[in-house]
Amino acid sequence: MTNVSVLAKLGMVRKRYEKIKSKGSVMCLAVPTQIIKLLDDQMALTSLAGVEKEISLALIQDEVKEGDFVIVHVGYALSKLDEDDAKKTLAYFDELMDEERYQ
Repeated sequence: MTNVSVLAKLGMVRKRYEKIKSKGSVMCLAVPTQIIKLLDDQMALTSLAGVEKEISLALIQDEVKEGDFVIVHVGYALSKLDEDDAKKTLAYFDELMDEERYQ
C-alpha cells in the first residue's frame, strides 16, 4: 500500500470520526502493528500499511521480538497480539474502509 492510499484511508477514517462525533459518540482506537526493529530505551519501530512509527514498549509486560504484532494506542504498545488475530483485524479495518468509500 502506498503512502497516498494510507493517507486516503486516514482521510476516510477522519470523515467517519467526524460523523460519529456529531452524533455524540466518540471512542479511541487501538490498532495492531508489527514490530520491525527493537530500539534502545524500551522503544520499537513498527510498520502499519507501509507507514513506520516509533512506539514505546514501556507498558507491555510480554517479551516481544522483531516480527511480533502489538496493539498500539497513542504511541504505546498495550499488549502482544497473535499474528493470525492481527492479520484478521487489519483485514477487517480494510473492509470497513472499503465500505466507507462506497457509501
